[in-house]
Amino acid sequence: MPLHYAEAVSLIYIWFLHSVLHLIGCEGHSEASAKQWSHYHSTSGFTSPSLAHDRATFDSSGCGMQCLHPVFHNYDVLREIFELSLDLPYGRRTVAHTARSCKAFLHVALDVLWSDLDDIIPLTALLDANIVDDSVAGVETQAVAPRATISDGDWYIFQCYARRVRKLSIQNDSMSTSVLSAMLRRARGQPVLPGLVGLKWATESSCNTAFVRLLPPTLCWLHVDARFRHGGSPPLDLLSAIYAQIPHVRTLTLSVNGPISLSGISLFRDLKSLTVMQPDCFDTTIDLGAVQAAAHLEDLQDFRIDLPRICPDTIQWSDTSFQTLKKLKVVTLEQHWCNMITLLSAITSPHLTSVNIAFGRTQESPHCPLCGIYVSLDVVKKRWTDCLQEVRIMFFYLPRRGSVTGKHYVLSLRDLLEPLYALRKLRILEISLQHVMKAATPELEEADVWRMGNAWPNLESVKIEAAGVGEDEFAAPPIQSWVCLALQCPRLHTLDVPAARLASLPEQVIQHTRLATQNDCPQSGLRHLLIHRLMPQHSAEPAFTEAASLLCDTFPDLVFNGKIDWRIQCPEWSRLHSAMEKQRRYARDVRDKCDG
Repeated sequence: MPLHYAEAVSLIYIWFLHSVLHLIGCEGHSEASAKQWSHYHSTSGFTSPSLAHDRATFDSSGCGMQCLHPVFHNYDVLREIFELSLDLPYGRRTVAHTARSCKAFLHVALDVLWSDLDDIIPLTALLDANIVDDSVAGVETQAVAPRATISDGDWYIFQCYARRVRKLSIQNDSMSTSVLSAMLRRARGQPVLPGLVGLKWATESSCNTAFVRLLPPTLCWLHVDARFRHGGSPPLDLLSAIYAQIPHVRTLTLSVNGPISLSGISLFRDLKSLTVMQPDCFDTTIDLGAVQAAAHLEDLQDFRIDLPRICPDTIQWSDTSFQTLKKLKVVTLEQHWCNMITLLSAITSPHLTSVNIAFGRTQESPHCPLCGIYVSLDVVKKRWTDCLQEVRIMFFYLPRRGSVTGKHYVLSLRDLLEPLYALRKLRILEISLQHVMKAATPELEEADVWRMGNAWPNLESVKIEAAGVGEDEFAAPPIQSWVCLALQCPRLHTLDVPAARLASLPEQVIQHTRLATQNDCPQSGLRHLLIHRLMPQHSAEPAFTEAASLLCDTFPDLVFNGKIDWRIQCPEWSRLHSAMEKQRRYARDVRDKCDG
């Protein structure tokens, strides 16, 4: 089979590395018999190896360090290179070719190829390809399934590959019961997958909890995705069965529908990260048991939940609720803002660093229909002024049935930003207001941008999206104000704002620019720039030239019309883009003349 160009380049690079390792003492062998290589992967994926396997090619530890003796540390270097190669075009095929071609790379390549499996079928295929499944006894069809008693030779080969698996996805509906029972009997209480650190288990029709017996007690993270669309129903003791096998799991993700109690989350006392999602974005099956159980986990640091449509004030909060929480992500389709405020108020952790809120509304008014409170983030200002570093908020409109989709609710961007100015350590700010009408108060002005720079000196990224705003409904600050913001915040690398207008340079901006270009003052590190709308539409050419000169002189690392997010959104951007190119060509010509 001919090699593709990308695959050939990867092979040349890996062979060059092999030559270097050979010079420093790596024992590489370039020849191997066809019998040795007939048991491994084909170039297109996994295949079942022959049972006539030379056990000398395997080592009892499964890491293959004998082939890399005496330079033992080369295993880590090779593994990192192979893992990076998997992301290249035809990367998996390239690593498989390398395993076939060089014995020194054999075990490292196999460890990488088998470390992350998207199905358990490659493992079950290792046992025997010519055994009749017990469930189809009497049918003259050969199926890939283990027999009732697995021989020592078959089990040895299986273990050599199984210990390489680090991440695995299991489709419970595609795994035969006889396959599972045969492996469990042969394991005799020992872990079937001893090196497994992460598992994603998915099902749509049944929920056989026997699969958890395959998992080692040292499993670090587990993702359960159970969407019962074919009449199946989950067992009420699902979490109890998981806890009995892996009580010390650190990261747990649950996406389960049906009559399952989530209060069993409280059993996992070692949880560091918990995610509770709704399989359907408009589903309401998540009960408050998940919130209450998570509130009393002593070590929980990362909590993500699709908040149910029941007011959380029915929960008995304590003085230690979420006492160690550092990151919070809440998604809700409920229009009651008091639900969100109640959850935020229940957090007692003094170390909260990140808040991510996605809030869907069906009302046109910015007031909560239950309690009448205004949509605001005052609770953030009162609780975490000295620790909160990341704030991400997205408000989106949910049209009700029979309603006119063009009618949207009113929300003020300035009112949302007001309590956030008290956050002294804010690094990342992302606000998305989709389908927002003009509020009674004016939107961002030049003074607001100056206030951002004074309040958040450690700012690294700003993304503000105000979709649905008309051309004449946004009082945009001048582009020079955003330049001053980048100068006030030396760490700012991403600036994504709704609009800006061209205006004459004020004297204060010129002074800041001159100060930033001095040798003893570090320049701004801004590299990502995106302004969705540049106004006014009909500006004089000197305004574009002046703005282009300001951007080129102030931000030498700013890249546009390339891989960085400089996007031409309107004809005005095209004119500014041309002016910047002309300015940089002029500066380059002057520099070349001086050097000449």
